[in-house]
Amino acid sequence: MGAWLLGQVDDWPPLRAEAVPQDVVAADAVAWGQRWGAATDRVAIIAMGDGSAALTMKAPGYLVEGAEVWQKRVTQALADVDLEVIGALDAEESSAYAVGGR
Repeated sequence: MGAWLLGQVDDWPPLRAEAVPQDVVAADAVAWGQRWGAATDRVAIIAMGDGSAALTMKAPGYLVEGAEVWQKRVTQALADVDLEVIGALDAEESSAYAVGGR
């Protein structure tokens, strides 16, 4: 995603790439975001994560009950920029639904 964005603009300010471990607790992720945001006057953060890989019987994680409800809740939270829901995503629950990142 980042490489694609770079190709779309001719004049970019200085860039910095960071990766957050998959198992980071939400409070630490928020703290990292706050530090990055305070580091300069102009900041853009691209946050990406996987959806559930357990939504159908043919999915890599097979079909796991509750995965569709989880996926809809997360999708809606992202659309609404609902930081409370996003910040409360549980690593163990996400893992149960074959989510590679959160």
